Amino acid sequence: MRLRRWTTIAVVLAVGLLATAGCRKKSRSSHSSGSNDGQIFTTDDFPGAPVQDNNVADDGKAMSPPTGTTFIGGPTNNVFVTMNGDRGTAIVVYVVQDFLSGGSLGANGLYVHYYDGERFTPPVALRTTDSSDVQPTIIPRVAFLNTSNHPVEAARERDGDAVIFWGAIDVDGDFAGPDGVNDALFSTYFDVTHKDNAGRQYGFQQYGSRVNTLTDGAGEDVETVAIVTDGLCGEARFENSAESYSYGDDTTDIWVAWNVLEEADGIGTPDDRTLYAARLDIGASIDADLPLTTSSETRIGVVGFGASDSGIDAEETQLDRMLVAYNDCLFFRVFSDADFSAGPLSTGFLAYDGIVPFAASDVTLQYVRFNLATGTISPATDLNPGPVDSLAGETDGNNADFLVQGGRMTRRSVYGEDEGLAVKSIFFTMIVEEATNWTDPTNSGNVWVAEIDPAGLLAGLGQVSSDDVAENDNVLPGVVDTQISRNGDYIWVAYLKDVDITGALDPGTDGLFAVQYVTTRPDSDGLFTLPGLGTTLSGESQLSSVTVTTPAVTWFSFQDSLGYVCGCQSDPDVMHVFFELSDGLSDVVFDARLTADLDSVVTPGIVTTAWQTFEDGAVDLAPTVNLGHSGFNGVDSGEGGNIFTVYTDDIGPTAGTGNPDDDFRLFSETNGIGAGSAEIDSAVNYRQTPFQQLKLVSTPPGSEIGHFDPVTSEDEDTRSHSAGQIHAFFNESRYSDVYITPGGSLALRTRVFHTDTDILAFGEAFVPGAGSGFQEPFTFDIPGGDDVIPITILGLGIHEDQVGVWFGFDGNIYYQEYSGDSSRDSVGWRVAEGSDPQVSDPALVNDHESLSGSLGGVLPTVFAAKNCTCDTLGGAMIIWQELEPDLGGFAGDPYFRLHARVRDEE
Repeated sequence: MRLRRWTTIAVVLAVGLLATAGCRKKSRSSHSSGSNDGQIFTTDDFPGAPVQDNNVADDGKAMSPPTGTTFIGGPTNNVFVTMNGDRGTAIVVYVVQDFLSGGSLGANGLYVHYYDGERFTPPVALRTTDSSDVQPTIIPRVAFLNTSNHPVEAARERDGDAVIFWGAIDVDGDFAGPDGVNDALFSTYFDVTHKDNAGRQYGFQQYGSRVNTLTDGAGEDVETVAIVTDGLCGEARFENSAESYSYGDDTTDIWVAWNVLEEADGIGTPDDRTLYAARLDIGASIDADLPLTTSSETRIGVVGFGASDSGIDAEETQLDRMLVAYNDCLFFRVFSDADFSAGPLSTGFLAYDGIVPFAASDVTLQYVRFNLATGTISPATDLNPGPVDSLAGETDGNNADFLVQGGRMTRRSVYGEDEGLAVKSIFFTMIVEEATNWTDPTNSGNVWVAEIDPAGLLAGLGQVSSDDVAENDNVLPGVVDTQISRNGDYIWVAYLKDVDITGALDPGTDGLFAVQYVTTRPDSDGLFTLPGLGTTLSGESQLSSVTVTTPAVTWFSFQDSLGYVCGCQSDPDVMHVFFELSDGLSDVVFDARLTADLDSVVTPGIVTTAWQTFEDGAVDLAPTVNLGHSGFNGVDSGEGGNIFTVYTDDIGPTAGTGNPDDDFRLFSETNGIGAGSAEIDSAVNYRQTPFQQLKLVSTPPGSEIGHFDPVTSEDEDTRSHSAGQIHAFFNESRYSDVYITPGGSLALRTRVFHTDTDILAFGEAFVPGAGSGFQEPFTFDIPGGDDVIPITILGLGIHEDQVGVWFGFDGNIYYQEYSGDSSRDSVGWRVAEGSDPQVSDPALVNDHESLSGSLGGVLPTVFAAKNCTCDTLGGAMIIWQELEPDLGGFAGDPYFRLHARVRDEE
């Protein structure tokens, strides 16, 4: 039995727009620094073969769409990669159009490849007999069948198979009378035993099976599609414009759910949005001639609180497009209002701003549980502490929402069995049944947590944040973040809300608050006792000291390199939250050290200190919840729960940004044993580091967790895990003494910090050194002239102490790798033999000769790595789009082609 290991974020989509480089040739001598006879760069040693004209490389480690088709749009919109956990297999789905003579385009098509860990299959078209045009009206979703441990033999024989759910336009496909045009849902089964059989379409079902059957009128479109299965790793978020889910755990059963527009009142246009689901019974008997298909669809009923969910008044209850799945549960938002009349379908009422959308309406979070053993669905359960009424003439309302970031759902809101917990815990924001005067501050929006037991029953519901009835201290869904410890013993919730300073309303004066939640973990026999939320939630703590003269918190972020199992915490009970205040004179970043308490009465320790003061405007441009760590980042320093940070600062002689005296540099600082600070960029007056997302990678990642005994308070040693090395990646201007924005002439540079060094001086722990005998940081770029082309990190992978970096530069994609060993004599990265100082020698990833003419160049990319594991280097895949003018059936007809390469496991 394989040990399951996973990270909080396991599949990464990296977006980089690489400028067209003009005529590119395979030789890179023009980029040479002149050492080693001008040929210091390897051309064919990337661990994975290039794309060939026959669509699959000779060694099967690269693929591309068929000749005669053109790829549609950037890969980030129309390429969908699903990795199967740590197995090293994947399915890639993408959109093309037929390329016709004269530059015209034909029908849309979906193509698919299977990657078995060593080879891609050739491209196979996803087709249906029920559609005139295949296109990505519905984002494709893939579910693998990981059934080697399944109790049913037929299911075990399907181990490694997969099912793809995808969309097409249906035109009168039911042959049962008048039918409008609809975006319909189909499924295609993949049989891995035929992956090498061209006669069986390399395992893919020849014609997809129709899943939904709603075909009464035009516009009854399927929108968001979600997969509900224990094969998912952690929380999965599904929206109609994006995907964010990780797949790879053992699979008991699979359901597919979707929201769809319905025409319910007979007028002829959709007036309702509802939820359906269908089961893929993976334990059904195997028929060699009939691929496994879904069951008949089931309409999921919702809690209407007196509003209608069916018939001509079905529009009184409607669903949002956002769906969240966690193993066997599906969460969704429902609008209900018995006064809502039929009319044009709208989702405006689903907006959340801490108050109800309008008096006499309700928006609630609800969920259903799919019993994966019996194939049954529970009734919907609403996450509300008391009765809600959506009857005609009501005078109060309710509003709830998922946690979001920039209008999109954040990932860190549901935790459960995949993090070793006994129950599922979902965090969300909600205002409860606001009174008639629904702008009254008496009842404001707050953070809530709900606990759902293994049987799908609501076992606990509690308010996390406190509510001051004297002011509008609404907690909005876009200002909340959560983080679980590496051993799953506790979760911290941090959020902004208005602080009552003067006794009157103080809008916009946001303070940062935090609450600790102690999770419940089953014993070795799988049993547990769920305590009440009154004993597992701490009181609310204000991290920022906000007074009349203190400004509102601008942004906050948890420390980086956290995560269940894979995270780095040298003290398993310590986390840090950073936040920034700007008063118009300076920016101050504070460090709040959070020490968790695992006793029955939760009283965590919190110490807030001013970490660093900056020139006004130097670090205040980050988003409110700084998930990307713009301008400032920190990770565990390797001892005592202390912290290692990097940040940009303007050290120019004149205060205020945007003036000729700006001089932005990059610094690092740590506390605890060996505390110190140092400038870690090039430390010269002709280079600057712009405000940017600062990437820190801690190696090696964690691999196992220990146990905490709440009775004896004894820790197992493996509860903590320290990083041995911390890599800081940053952009710096190449040869310019003016402030450079991220789109300008930037180099990619790095230093590695050794946490276990016995050298006392802080700067001496870096390679290249940043103390005495200072050396410039290692530069990834190809040496050469003062290019204006920006350099972009496209993907990162980790294997123990190794780090792989895919980056884009000068119209190409390159790969650099850190061996895990560095010293004063070796930076640990690939360098040109004999070069001094050591010069970067990256491998060229897009190493083929299909480009010519001024249209050649590398365009947006997708990067995907293994998920459900801490090891993300071997098997990592990068896919890119190229404009190729001279290929295809007609000379001179330019079209886009898609290419991919995979890093070997070794």
